[in-house]
Amino acid sequence: MKCPNCSLLNPENAERCDCGYDFPTQTIKASYLPVQQIPLWNHWRVLRTPAIFIAIGPPVGYFSSFFIQGIVTKGISSITVRDLWLLIGWTPAAYMLGAIPALCSGIAYGMVSLIIPHKVLRNFLWRILLGGVIGTVSTKIFCHVAELSTGFVLWAGLPAGAICGLLSQNRPPTPSLQSVAESTAADG
Repeated sequence: MKCPNCSLLNPENAERCDCGYDFPTQTIKASYLPVQQIPLWNHWRVLRTPAIFIAIGPPVGYFSSFFIQGIVTKGISSITVRDLWLLIGWTPAAYMLGAIPALCSGIAYGMVSLIIPHKVLRNFLWRILLGGVIGTVSTKIFCHVAELSTGFVLWAGLPAGAICGLLSQNRPPTPSLQSVAESTAADG
C-alpha cells in the first residue's frame, strides 16, 4: 500500500509507514524506525571546507609566495638559513593576512562544490582546478581591496587554493532511511 504522506510503498499489513504515518488512524505519529545517528562532523559539512582552507591556505600561500617564488626567480642558492628562520617566524603574520582570502575561498569552494555533481569532484584534478581558480579569484579581489601587490595572486592564491581544493572533498550527504526505502521501493 502506498503511504499518502510520503508515497512510500509499504506491505499491505503495515500499521505505520517509515515516515510515521499511521494507517489505521490516518494521522502522523513517531516512526517505529530508530533515529539514525549522524556523526557530528556530518552536521558541520558546511564548515568543513572553509576550515580546511583557513587551516592550510595561509601557510601554503605564504610559503609558495616567498620561498618558491625566490627559488624560481633568484635560484636555490639565494635562499639562506636566515630566510628559512624568517619564513618560520612570519607564519603567524601569514595567518593574519591570509585568513580573509582563505575564508572567502573556502566558502566559495563549498558553495560551488554543492552545485557541481559529486561525480566530477571525485576526480582530484577537477578539485585542484576548482580550488586553484577560486583561490586565485578571491586572492585577487582581496589584494585589490587591500591595495596589496598582485604578485600574491599567482604565487599565493593559486597554489593555496589548489592544495586546499585537493584536500577538501565534499561528499554527498548521508542518505536518510526514508530515501533508502524509497529507492528500494522504486527498484523493486
